[in-house]
Amino acid sequence: RLTKLEFLCITGCRSITVSAISVVTCSALTRLDAKECSLRALPDDFGNQVPSLKYLNCAKNCLTALPRSFNRLTKLEFLSMRSCGSVTDQAIEAVAAGCFSLTYLNVYGCNLTALPEDFGERLPNLKQLDLGNNSLTALPPSFNQLTRLTKLNLSGNPLQEPPVEIAKKGLDAIRRYFDEVARGATKSKLLKVVLVGDACAGKTSLRNALAGRKYPRQPPYDRTIHLD
Repeated sequence: RLTKLEFLCITGCRSITVSAISVVTCSALTRLDAKECSLRALPDDFGNQVPSLKYLNCAKNCLTALPRSFNRLTKLEFLSMRSCGSVTDQAIEAVAAGCFSLTYLNVYGCNLTALPEDFGERLPNLKQLDLGNNSLTALPPSFNQLTRLTKLNLSGNPLQEPPVEIAKKGLDAIRRYFDEVARGATKSKLLKVVLVGDACAGKTSLRNALAGRKYPRQPPYDRTIHLD
Protein backbone atom coordinates (compact mmCIF):
# COMPACT_ATOMS: atom_id res chain seq x y z
CA ARG A 1 0.00 0.00 0.00
CA LEU A 2 3.03 2.30 -0.08
CA THR A 3 1.77 3.87 -3.28
CA LYS A 4 3.64 7.14 -2.66
CA LEU A 5 7.01 5.61 -1.74
CA GLU A 6 9.75 7.10 -3.95
CA PHE A 7 13.01 5.83 -2.40
CA LEU A 8 13.88 2.38 -1.02
CA CYS A 9 17.28 1.22 0.22
CA ILE A 10 17.93 -2.43 1.07
CA THR A 11 21.71 -2.31 0.50
CA GLY A 12 23.59 -4.94 2.48
CA CYS A 13 20.51 -7.00 3.35
CA ARG A 14 22.21 -10.27 2.43
CA SER A 15 19.37 -12.51 3.61
CA ILE A 16 16.70 -10.88 1.47
CA THR A 17 14.95 -13.12 -1.04
CA VAL A 18 13.34 -12.66 -4.45
CA SER A 19 9.94 -13.23 -2.86
CA ALA A 20 10.57 -10.25 -0.58
CA ILE A 21 11.30 -8.06 -3.61
CA SER A 22 8.21 -9.40 -5.38
CA VAL A 23 5.90 -7.75 -2.81
CA VAL A 24 7.36 -4.32 -3.64
CA THR A 25 4.66 -2.86 -5.86
CA CYS A 26 5.25 0.87 -5.70
CA SER A 27 4.10 2.78 -8.75
CA ALA A 28 5.78 5.97 -7.50
CA LEU A 29 9.18 4.41 -6.68
CA THR A 30 11.95 6.23 -8.55
CA ARG A 31 15.06 4.99 -6.70
CA LEU A 32 15.99 1.51 -5.51
CA ASP A 33 19.33 0.69 -3.85
CA ALA A 34 19.81 -3.06 -3.65
CA LYS A 35 23.60 -3.33 -3.61
CA GLU A 36 25.29 -6.36 -1.99
CA CYS A 37 22.10 -8.27 -1.22
CA SER A 38 23.17 -11.67 -2.61
CA LEU A 39 20.20 -11.54 -4.97
CA ARG A 40 20.19 -14.26 -7.62
CA ALA A 41 17.27 -12.83 -9.59
CA LEU A 42 14.68 -10.08 -9.79
CA PRO A 43 10.95 -10.89 -9.82
CA ASP A 44 9.49 -11.82 -13.20
CA ASP A 45 7.07 -8.90 -12.96
CA PHE A 46 9.68 -6.41 -11.74
CA GLY A 47 9.23 -3.96 -14.63
CA ASN A 48 5.49 -3.75 -13.99
CA GLN A 49 5.92 -3.40 -10.22
CA VAL A 50 8.06 -0.24 -10.39
CA PRO A 51 7.21 1.48 -13.71
CA SER A 52 8.47 4.89 -12.54
CA LEU A 53 11.94 3.68 -11.55
CA LYS A 54 14.77 6.01 -12.62
CA TYR A 55 17.66 4.75 -10.48
CA LEU A 56 18.58 1.11 -9.83
CA ASN A 57 21.77 -0.02 -8.11
CA CYS A 58 22.01 -3.80 -7.88
CA ALA A 59 25.81 -4.02 -7.92
CA LYS A 60 27.69 -6.90 -6.30
CA ASN A 61 24.82 -9.36 -6.37
CA CYS A 62 24.61 -12.87 -7.84
CA LEU A 63 22.31 -11.97 -10.73
CA THR A 64 22.56 -14.14 -13.83
CA ALA A 65 19.79 -12.54 -15.92
CA LEU A 66 17.10 -9.89 -15.90
CA PRO A 67 13.37 -10.55 -16.30
CA ARG A 68 11.66 -9.87 -19.62
CA SER A 69 9.53 -7.22 -17.95
CA PHE A 70 12.71 -5.17 -17.46
CA ASN A 71 12.03 -3.54 -20.83
CA ARG A 72 9.04 -1.82 -19.20
CA LEU A 73 11.45 0.43 -17.28
CA THR A 74 11.34 3.10 -19.96
CA LYS A 75 12.11 5.87 -17.43
CA LEU A 76 15.24 4.21 -16.04
CA GLU A 77 18.23 6.57 -16.25
CA PHE A 78 20.83 4.96 -13.94
CA LEU A 79 21.66 1.26 -13.80
CA SER A 80 24.60 -0.38 -12.05
CA MET A 81 25.19 -4.13 -12.13
CA ARG A 82 28.88 -3.71 -11.34
CA SER A 83 30.66 -6.91 -10.26
CA CYS A 84 27.67 -9.18 -10.86
CA GLY A 85 30.10 -11.75 -12.20
CA SER A 86 27.52 -14.36 -13.22
CA VAL A 87 25.46 -12.14 -15.51
CA THR A 88 24.85 -13.45 -19.02
CA ASP A 89 24.65 -11.48 -22.27
CA GLN A 90 20.85 -11.82 -22.00
CA ALA A 91 20.91 -9.17 -19.29
CA ILE A 92 22.27 -6.57 -21.69
CA GLU A 93 19.67 -7.65 -24.26
CA ALA A 94 16.96 -6.99 -21.68
CA VAL A 95 18.37 -3.56 -20.86
CA ALA A 96 18.73 -2.54 -24.50
CA ALA A 97 15.22 -3.76 -25.32
CA GLY A 98 13.42 -0.91 -23.59
CA CYS A 99 15.57 1.28 -21.35
CA PHE A 100 16.10 3.99 -23.95
CA SER A 101 16.19 6.75 -21.28
CA LEU A 102 19.35 5.28 -19.75
CA THR A 103 22.18 7.80 -19.32
CA TYR A 104 24.45 5.76 -16.99
CA LEU A 105 25.24 2.05 -17.33
CA ASN A 106 27.83 0.20 -15.26
CA VAL A 107 28.41 -3.48 -16.07
CA TYR A 108 32.04 -3.66 -14.96
CA GLY A 109 33.15 -7.19 -14.15
CA CYS A 110 29.99 -8.93 -15.36
CA ASN A 111 31.65 -11.56 -17.57
CA LEU A 112 29.93 -10.24 -20.72
CA THR A 113 31.09 -11.68 -24.04
CA ALA A 114 29.07 -9.57 -26.50
CA LEU A 115 26.83 -6.54 -26.90
CA PRO A 116 23.65 -6.48 -29.01
CA GLU A 117 24.28 -5.42 -32.62
CA ASP A 118 21.85 -2.51 -32.20
CA PHE A 119 23.21 -1.50 -28.79
CA GLY A 120 23.99 2.07 -29.84
CA GLU A 121 20.70 2.48 -31.66
CA ARG A 122 18.63 1.37 -28.67
CA LEU A 123 20.46 3.39 -26.00
CA PRO A 124 21.05 6.76 -27.70
CA ASN A 125 20.98 8.76 -24.45
CA LEU A 126 23.93 7.05 -22.75
CA LYS A 127 26.47 9.50 -21.34
CA GLN A 128 28.56 7.20 -19.13
CA LEU A 129 29.31 3.55 -19.90
CA ASP A 130 31.55 1.19 -17.95
CA LEU A 131 32.26 -2.08 -19.77
CA GLY A 132 35.56 -2.75 -18.03
CA ASN A 133 36.88 -6.18 -17.03
CA ASN A 134 34.60 -8.26 -19.23
CA SER A 135 35.31 -10.72 -22.08
CA LEU A 136 34.30 -8.50 -24.99
CA THR A 137 36.20 -9.07 -28.24
CA ALA A 138 34.21 -6.60 -30.36
CA LEU A 139 32.03 -3.53 -30.19
CA PRO A 140 29.10 -3.38 -32.62
CA PRO A 141 29.24 -0.73 -35.40
CA SER A 142 26.10 0.83 -33.88
CA PHE A 143 28.41 1.99 -31.07
CA ASN A 144 28.96 5.13 -33.13
CA GLN A 145 25.35 6.10 -32.58
CA LEU A 146 26.13 6.81 -28.92
CA THR A 147 26.69 10.47 -29.78
CA ARG A 148 26.03 11.70 -26.23
CA LEU A 149 28.58 9.38 -24.65
CA THR A 150 31.33 11.29 -22.83
CA LYS A 151 32.84 8.68 -20.48
CA LEU A 152 33.78 5.14 -21.48
CA ASN A 153 35.77 2.39 -19.78
CA LEU A 154 36.85 -0.62 -21.86
CA SER A 155 39.89 -1.71 -19.86
CA GLY A 156 40.37 -5.40 -19.20
CA ASN A 157 38.68 -6.64 -22.39
CA PRO A 158 40.43 -8.74 -25.11
CA LEU A 159 39.19 -6.38 -27.83
CA GLN A 160 39.91 -7.09 -31.49
CA GLU A 161 37.28 -4.85 -33.08
CA PRO A 162 38.34 -2.12 -32.66
CA PRO A 163 41.91 -3.14 -31.75
CA VAL A 164 42.98 -2.55 -28.16
CA GLU A 165 45.54 0.03 -29.35
CA ILE A 166 42.74 2.18 -30.77
CA ALA A 167 40.40 1.66 -27.80
CA LYS A 168 43.12 2.90 -25.45
CA LYS A 169 43.17 6.23 -27.29
CA GLY A 170 39.62 6.94 -26.24
CA LEU A 171 36.22 7.73 -27.66
CA ASP A 172 37.34 9.95 -30.53
CA ALA A 173 39.70 7.29 -31.86
CA ILE A 174 36.98 4.62 -31.61
CA ARG A 175 34.52 6.83 -33.47
CA ARG A 176 37.04 7.54 -36.21
CA TYR A 177 37.70 3.82 -36.54
CA PHE A 178 34.03 2.98 -37.06
CA ASP A 179 33.61 5.95 -39.41
CA GLU A 180 36.43 4.60 -41.58
CA VAL A 181 34.97 1.11 -41.49
CA ALA A 182 31.59 2.50 -42.55
CA ARG A 183 33.24 4.29 -45.48
CA GLY A 184 34.82 1.03 -46.56
CA ALA A 185 38.37 1.88 -45.58
CA THR A 186 40.82 -1.01 -45.82
CA LYS A 187 43.08 -2.08 -43.00
CA SER A 188 46.74 -1.23 -43.32
CA LYS A 189 48.95 -4.07 -44.53
CA LEU A 190 52.20 -2.29 -43.73
CA LEU A 191 54.68 -4.27 -41.68
CA LYS A 192 57.35 -2.72 -39.52
CA VAL A 193 60.75 -4.40 -39.93
CA VAL A 194 63.71 -3.93 -37.61
CA LEU A 195 67.17 -5.03 -38.82
CA VAL A 196 69.62 -5.91 -36.06
CA GLY A 197 73.22 -6.94 -36.51
CA ASP A 198 76.92 -6.21 -36.04
CA ALA A 199 78.42 -2.96 -37.25
CA CYS A 200 79.22 -2.87 -40.98
CA ALA A 201 77.20 -6.07 -41.57
CA GLY A 202 75.14 -4.39 -44.30
CA LYS A 203 71.85 -3.66 -42.51
CA THR A 204 71.35 -0.23 -44.05
CA SER A 205 72.33 -1.42 -47.51
CA LEU A 206 69.79 -4.24 -47.20
CA ARG A 207 67.13 -1.77 -46.10
CA ASN A 208 67.91 0.46 -49.09
CA ALA A 209 67.72 -2.52 -51.44
CA LEU A 210 64.36 -3.59 -50.01
CA ALA A 211 63.10 -0.04 -50.50
CA GLY A 212 64.09 -0.24 -54.17
CA ARG A 213 66.70 2.50 -54.09
CA LYS A 214 68.90 2.85 -57.15
CA TYR A 215 72.15 2.81 -55.15
CA PRO A 216 71.48 0.71 -52.06
CA ARG A 217 75.07 0.40 -50.84
CA GLN A 218 75.61 2.66 -47.84
CA PRO A 219 78.73 4.92 -48.00
CA PRO A 220 81.35 4.19 -45.29
CA TYR A 221 81.02 7.72 -43.85
CA ASP A 222 77.24 7.27 -43.27
CA ARG A 223 77.14 3.91 -41.54
CA THR A 224 74.82 3.09 -38.61
CA ILE A 225 75.69 0.93 -35.63
CA HIS A 226 73.83 -2.27 -34.65
CA LEU A 227 70.23 -1.13 -35.39
CA ASP A 228 68.31 -0.02 -38.50
